[in-house]
Amino acid sequence: MQQKPPYPKRPVRVVWLTFLGFAALIAISLPFQDDLPPQKWPLAFGYCALLPACAVGIARLGRPVFLFLAGLLVVPTIFGAVGVTLMMRDFSDNEWTVWLRISLYLFSALGVCALGLAARGWLLYWRHAGDER
Repeated sequence: MQQKPPYPKRPVRVVWLTFLGFAALIAISLPFQDDLPPQKWPLAFGYCALLPACAVGIARLGRPVFLFLAGLLVVPTIFGAVGVTLMMRDFSDNEWTVWLRISLYLFSALGVCALGLAARGWLLYWRHAGDER
């Protein structure tokens, strides 16, 4: 018999409770944040909802997908580390901005990949929700 990977038994409840915790943390810290105008507050709460939803979706796919994303995370981190190292050495021709820009684009591509994988995990959950009971 095939062993199922460990993942949250009730993922919607996990996402909801985690969102409430993150939202409470953001709501408590908002009065102390001078650099975050009130127009940006809905984005902060949207991020609080997106983060646990993606984490649960990726957890649904199992450890190999998580290790795949962690392996891909190394590439933009190396580009960013090279950019920061060049910036600290005070290169006058701004070579370091290229490295940091490439790192930013790679992080963005990784985020899109993670969103796609999270959506796939949720799709698998909705298709096989009755099998887990």
